[in-house]
Amino acid sequence: MYRRFALPILAMGLVATAPLFASAKPVYTTKYSYYSIGGDTAAEIYNAMISRGPHVNGAKAYASTSATSSRTCRSWTRPSST
Repeated sequence: MYRRFALPILAMGLVATAPLFASAKPVYTTKYSYYSIGGDTAAEIYNAMISRGPHVNGAKAYASTSATSSRTCRSWTRPSST
């Protein structure tokens, strides 16, 4: 009678504890950079932003964003019996 329930109980136990043995934790990094601008009109301010702003793929821009992601994994190995 107990053999009938042993495999499902073992399977549920393995599924419940799986996150403890193998997990991935994302790493987030934010980097800010600033630049000074000035101007008396909207056009002058825009031109200052374009001339002093970042370069994206070789082109001038007034703002840019980028994202990189990484994760670290931890795996569980069965202890060797010696």
